[in-house]
Amino acid sequence: MEQTTPKNQVTYVGVDIAKDRLDYTVDDTRCAHVENTHRGHRALIKHLQSLPNARVVCEL
Repeated sequence: MEQTTPKNQVTYVGVDIAKDRLDYTVDDTRCAHVENTHRGHRALIKHLQSLPNARVVCEL
């Protein structure tokens, strides 16, 4: 199991994949969605890159 400290804090992101959109939550506190398109994927990736050590779990 991965140990976390302030130096290597992990941010967990849950993504629910649907035909039309991707719903996601960050650390069970912030919820949002993007369209399930190339443009939406780019927006989500940009957001994920701003998070410290993001770990993504997908639900199909």
